[in-house]
Amino acid sequence: LEEQGARKSVVSPRSSRSPAACTNKTLQTMFYGWTIVAVAGLTCFFSGPGQNFSLGVFMDAYVEELGMSYSEITFLYGLATIIAGLALTSMGTFVDQHGQKTAALMMGIIFSSVCFANTLVDGRISMLLSFIFTRFCAQDAFVLIAKTIVNEWFLVLRGRAHAVMGLGFVASQAIVPLFNAYVISHAGWRTCWEYWGLLLGFVFTPLSQAFMVDKPAEMGVLPDGGTNTAGSKSTTSTKVYTLKQAMLTREFYFLWFCLFEGALVNTGLLLNMSSILQAAGLQRSYAPVILSIKAVFGLPASFLAGFLVDAFAPRHVLAATFLMQGLTLMIMCYCTSTLWMVFAGALFGSSATMGNICVSILLPLLFGTDYQGSIQGTSMIATILGSALGPLLFALFYDFTSSFVLVSIVCFPLTLLAALLSPHLQSPARRDSNIRLM
Repeated sequence: LEEQGARKSVVSPRSSRSPAACTNKTLQTMFYGWTIVAVAGLTCFFSGPGQNFSLGVFMDAYVEELGMSYSEITFLYGLATIIAGLALTSMGTFVDQHGQKTAALMMGIIFSSVCFANTLVDGRISMLLSFIFTRFCAQDAFVLIAKTIVNEWFLVLRGRAHAVMGLGFVASQAIVPLFNAYVISHAGWRTCWEYWGLLLGFVFTPLSQAFMVDKPAEMGVLPDGGTNTAGSKSTTSTKVYTLKQAMLTREFYFLWFCLFEGALVNTGLLLNMSSILQAAGLQRSYAPVILSIKAVFGLPASFLAGFLVDAFAPRHVLAATFLMQGLTLMIMCYCTSTLWMVFAGALFGSSATMGNICVSILLPLLFGTDYQGSIQGTSMIATILGSALGPLLFALFYDFTSSFVLVSIVCFPLTLLAALLSPHLQSPARRDSNIRLM
């Protein structure tokens, strides 16, 4: 089945009148899908308070006021990330059944409430609960909503749409840590959480409900603004898979490993950046500079990835990003020059951003969009596990060896394996068809 047929979308008469009344250029200009991309980008931006780059800013304040060590907080953070990730499949099923708009309303209210509740953290149990709900709302639910709604509205132009949506996440990486640091230094970390509660409750939630529409058929239009005609390049899977069917394919587990490995190394580098610089004989205070460079280079990389995946197979672009990640890992773990670290930061931002876009596009290409919420939710558990184990793995190796050389020896082969598996991420239905033809 073609993806449009699989969705069983009914296009209203308005869609048949639009091509006759408007030129293609005008139709694309008016296409509401780009508004959806903007709302999805806003969703990515507001996932920031619960992402690694935001919570890391709270670490020093937590240690100073609550009397816990960095290793204790890191352990609680990792445990909470794993627990939160276990609910992803349920969240994906909810999105499949009720739509992204309803999910955004529910999660906007919950995340706002969680931010206010975070001001009550006063010990290990309350911090664990804080991390669990914050990570679930931000990294799990908000990101899932943003990715799935863009996949509904775009087929042929899906790469560029995800690239533009990714700007929201890039902006979040650049703005949220600075906002947190400023508020914490001037008013305290509890006030910072109060501000995020207000912003989520009175900015994100109303805007998402005002502009979010689950499917293009609800507005009587086709995906891509009507550009996905019979002669267009097909970018969709020839078969729609349920979660159970997807889990019977090898591609599902290849993708699982790629997601796990990518998160393991990226998060390990990200949350141990200060220690990596110290091990290289550089000042720990350079860490925010390297992370800012990462965010800055993520911007052009987002656009580049969007055009590359539209021009070439996303699986091949994904393989290239893993090679870039491996090079980043080796530079950061072996080099002692500030200039090399700056280069590694740029490479880090480029590979991470391009990899995220490739994965977002690959899932609907492999398994269709009818059950993408549950499939994407389940596959994101791999990302959650990698994000939880990566920082702990890097920190343990550093604690025992005062170096990151040994952890690079362990992780670099995993990066190469992910690069080798990525080209095999093609549609299971297409692969089976090719085998029969042979």
